[in-house]
Amino acid sequence: MDWKEGHLIKIPKKGDLSKCENYRGIILLSVPWKVFNRVLVNRMKDAVDAQLRDQQAEFRKDRSCTDQIATLRIIVEQSVGWNSSLYINSIVYEKAFDSVDSSRLWKLLRHYGVPKMLVNIIRNLYDGLQCKVMHRGQLTDVFQVRTRVRQGCLLSPFLFLMVVDWIMKTSASGGKHGIQWTAQNQLDDLDFADDLALLSHAHEQMQIKTASVSAVSASVGLNIHKGKPKVLKFNTRNKNPITLDGETLEDVESFTYLGSIIDELGGSDADVKARIGKARTAFLQLKNIWNSTQLSTNVKVRIFKTNVKTVLLYGAETWRTTTTTIKKVQVFIISCLHKKPSVHWSDTISNSLLWERTNQLPAEEEIRKRRWKWIGHTLRKSSNCITRQALTWNPEGRRKRGRPKNTLRRIIEADMKTMNYNWTELERIAQDRVE
Repeated sequence: MDWKEGHLIKIPKKGDLSKCENYRGIILLSVPWKVFNRVLVNRMKDAVDAQLRDQQAEFRKDRSCTDQIATLRIIVEQSVGWNSSLYINSIVYEKAFDSVDSSRLWKLLRHYGVPKMLVNIIRNLYDGLQCKVMHRGQLTDVFQVRTRVRQGCLLSPFLFLMVVDWIMKTSASGGKHGIQWTAQNQLDDLDFADDLALLSHAHEQMQIKTASVSAVSASVGLNIHKGKPKVLKFNTRNKNPITLDGETLEDVESFTYLGSIIDELGGSDADVKARIGKARTAFLQLKNIWNSTQLSTNVKVRIFKTNVKTVLLYGAETWRTTTTTIKKVQVFIISCLHKKPSVHWSDTISNSLLWERTNQLPAEEEIRKRRWKWIGHTLRKSSNCITRQALTWNPEGRRKRGRPKNTLRRIIEADMKTMNYNWTELERIAQDRVE
């Protein structure tokens, strides 16, 4: 395969597969191209990464979906608890990787300090790229590719993050339209590649910010998908909708952020219910595995942990757990374990013996272990890290009378009290992973 020729493979997404927009195009490139691109990325990434905003977590070292989900959950829970107004606008770009204006891309590389020589090399790699579409084992005629960063290219994540970072920096520079985060700084958004959650205290601020992000995005070829933005409001009296180019954005009671459900109540019940449903689907898809007499119990348990439990406990570190939610998770796990041939309902064994026989931890203990592993990871980060700051952040406002609702933060602080630790002591302990 020539360096400047790629084979476009269609990957189906959700929806009607007779429509082209329901496929994702991945370009298969030559191995020498990929090796050379890796060399280029290694030359640039550290210098450029140091300039990227902390709000962006995708394709970056020591950052994860869990960090972003936890930060947003804490913001919601604390805003609800302190009766503070909050607007969240979850936006997604339309065909993001496919729409970036290449001519603007080269200017942005220079703007972020990439040497002109490297910019010219990257530009030369992109100019004159040809593609063929693979369909039913056959290749179509060749055609030129003049826009986009390529899905399947090692440079693409690096280049796309730079574009999104510039968009958010530029759109946020016009004024204070975010939520008050520290005494000196505001938090305007949380980003995971092109999954953006815009944050504001007031309707007018969110309207200005949404329009600004849309305009700046359009200048580099990106368009916000008008059918996908979801606006979630907390403690607000203003019923006016947020609009984008004259179209009203949908007000919702909940939305899915990076695979986890965020709702207007600020809890985790809806997400736990959804996780159990997804895990049940994953379990039933492996019915032949569980009924097999050729696989040992140990192998089945390992498959259960990797293929079912991973789905079930995705984002569990961020859950506001209650006795009810823990019981639901535990009942599901027990029901799955009892459906394996090696364990039957007629065995009438205790749960503790079941955990021991299958080498599993009780649900509450496992979720707590995952949560504290994540907290340790977070406390080892810089004091300027947004996720770390979220652990002690409180919005401006006043609590309602009566007993405050349980939150992720209160669960963490209750565990700390049980262990006789405070945040300062935990930060010290977290630096030494042996402890």
